[in-house]
Amino acid sequence: MHVVLSAPAKYHFFDLGRQLAERGLLTALMTGYPRFKLRDEEVLAPYIHSIPYFHVVYRLAIMTTGWDLQYREKMYFDNSVKRLMPECDIFMGIAASFLESAKVARSRGAGVIVDRPCSHIEEQDRLLLEEAKLEGIHLKPIDPRVVRREVEEYEFADFITVPSAFAARSFYARGFSENKIRVIPYGIDLGVFHPVGTPDPEEFRVLFVGQLSLRKGIGHLLRAFEKLQHPRKKLILIGGILPEVSKIVHEFASRLPIEILGHVPQPTLKVHMSQSHVFVLPSIEDGYGLVMSQSMACGTPVVATTNTGAEMLITEGVEGFIVPAADDDALTDRLQAFADDPDMRVRMSVAAIARVKRLAGWSLYCDQVVEMFRELRT
Repeated sequence: MHVVLSAPAKYHFFDLGRQLAERGLLTALMTGYPRFKLRDEEVLAPYIHSIPYFHVVYRLAIMTTGWDLQYREKMYFDNSVKRLMPECDIFMGIAASFLESAKVARSRGAGVIVDRPCSHIEEQDRLLLEEAKLEGIHLKPIDPRVVRREVEEYEFADFITVPSAFAARSFYARGFSENKIRVIPYGIDLGVFHPVGTPDPEEFRVLFVGQLSLRKGIGHLLRAFEKLQHPRKKLILIGGILPEVSKIVHEFASRLPIEILGHVPQPTLKVHMSQSHVFVLPSIEDGYGLVMSQSMACGTPVVATTNTGAEMLITEGVEGFIVPAADDDALTDRLQAFADDPDMRVRMSVAAIARVKRLAGWSLYCDQVVEMFRELRT
């Protein structure tokens, strides 16, 4: 079996690619990630085809100006992969950057799988526009051209892979068959993420990792943290800030004990996770927050919303808590429970590590993907 993966950024395809390469199944990994950032990818190096130019421009535009160039970026990447497409039996690509290259693969007899890391794009758009209205923030809808293109990909593909039941439900609600939707939760690199310290018992440290954005529900976390009662509370925010929430983030940081650290390397990230009392993922829409399992591997219990895929990782009250999306009071209540009961936090820390170990790294994820490949080829 010969497999080609296609992803404009790293996503989880690099983890999947390593597993497939080690099993002798990977033919190529087409990516928009710049090659100079891939120096440590020894296993994947022979398979990587880097198409970075427009992706780099797109990321810079989003972070510095808010310009939305995603349709052009996706078309550029897809058409580049189309021109470079190797022969393969299976072609699997990230949604919205996939259609033209998938048509080429299909014409050569390959099975076609579209991977959607989030909810159905129309559901994502609906949730984000509702959140923008709630927060009083002007937000453009997702480019209709991107929506149309991605919906066409869903129909064209043999299978659609999603990482959580939350994401799957958004497809079922739009009439997709359970036979076409494959729910395969992500793995975790336990060689990278593990405890490397313990929280300071004299303070209460809350951690968020991810893009500081409307989609990640950052406004709800800031308001919940403001209401949290603890004499030495601290909120650590790790990740880039989108222009849409920059004002509110800096306003709260000017009067509350909040540290904004930007991007940090993984060795530093696991230190922050290990030293935090609780990790919070307040997302409005998030197919499966990998940072949840990474934090759990470091012994940090999680509070996450129903719209994060948390149900795939957390048993309510065992490794953490799951709260409704966009519910400030529910977030505050769960944070306060951790602050008031250190023994509960310790119990959940132990349970979180045990739960993540059962994920068996990325090998179990790859096992399920390969089983799907074989089903498609029979």
